[in-house]
Amino acid sequence: MRSGECVPESTKAVKAVLDEEYDEVGTFGRKVDLLFHAHGQELANLEFKIAEATQSEIEIQHRKNIRLNRAIMESQHKASGLKSALLFLDFQGWHGGLFALYPFEDVFVSKYLGSVELPRSERGLKRFLQGDTLKLLYIFT
Repeated sequence: MRSGECVPESTKAVKAVLDEEYDEVGTFGRKVDLLFHAHGQELANLEFKIAEATQSEIEIQHRKNIRLNRAIMESQHKASGLKSALLFLDFQGWHGGLFALYPFEDVFVSKYLGSVELPRSERGLKRFLQGDTLKLLYIFT
């Protein structure tokens, strides 16, 4: 796991293709908040916004996260030859959403799977342990 504005390798490949198509240069890639990887393969990206973020900022973040995870998914497909869904999370403050991203014909579809709330108090911890959040996080892992 890498955090703190790291750059996924998979976004560099997508940027290189776009630069070639639109005559731009540079393959730095896109900075992300939290990147999960194992054995040299990128697995998923998570994005975070402060609780006070506007709806517009949240929507922009979600679209960015879809694009980043699509690049990761395409990198996985190149490495394995398999096309499968990818799970990712978007957070605003202590609340987040779990999403599935999957290919459908010639587009990618993002589907909301459920809400994730991180505990901030003892009462919140009880809700966390008894609610659906742990189940959703288990699905994610």
